[in-house]
Amino acid sequence: MARKHYEWRIGEPPPKIGEHSRAKHRIIDRYIRRYIEICTATPVQEKLNLTIVDGYSGGGRYRFGDGDVEGSPLVMLNAVAEMQDHLNRTRRKGFEIQTEFLFVDSQRHHTDYLRAEIEASPFAAELDRSIHIWTDDFNVRVGDAITMARRRSPQKGRSLFLLDQYGWSSVSFRSIRAILGALDKAEIFLTFNVDSLIDYMTTKRLDQNGYNYIDADPDFVRELLSAKEESAGWRTLIQNGLYSHIKAETSAEYYSPFFI
Repeated sequence: MARKHYEWRIGEPPPKIGEHSRAKHRIIDRYIRRYIEICTATPVQEKLNLTIVDGYSGGGRYRFGDGDVEGSPLVMLNAVAEMQDHLNRTRRKGFEIQTEFLFVDSQRHHTDYLRAEIEASPFAAELDRSIHIWTDDFNVRVGDAITMARRRSPQKGRSLFLLDQYGWSSVSFRSIRAILGALDKAEIFLTFNVDSLIDYMTTKRLDQNGYNYIDADPDFVRELLSAKEESAGWRTLIQNGLYSHIKAETSAEYYSPFFI
């Protein structure tokens, strides 16, 4: 399983971020803006209820090059705030995006760092009001996150879940099924390091606990591994097998893979 490599501690510089992670943040920013555009397309509409959950939030800031850049929590807060301003300027009666944000991380020093970052931002007044920070395993608190989304949008459960794990074995597919089963309008960004899993899979590791999170039993792992022996294009075959497995085991009706 992947080793966690980001650490945030108050009083120390934030961790370095790679260009591939910066690309993910740009995708998230653009997606949220386009999502809000689509959900507010009706001219007479005056309000949008939305819950945004970052299940592996980190500390909210990174080092990049000679300076610092914002992490996913601040990226999402800024995207929604800027769309709110845009809609208020362009709608005759104004517009209100009623958004509840939830940022979850299992490490206390990460959530302490994130709290300090938000306290120093324009969003400080919303801490513990519409912005919530939990120190816990996302999979343990997924039911509470679902309840929050239902409370904000009772009829539709309109929500975005960013599950940007490092590696492939932190997000339980059971959690994803719970989200999609309970919230009609939930959308999920799942980071899944396919190559890391492929490199990890061997016949000596058929009983590892990490496989339980992705509902991969030993027979399925053996089936994937057999592709290495039977085809020169084995990596592509394994990737395609994993994509089909992810869609089936998460019960996702729609599924759009993309690569960074």
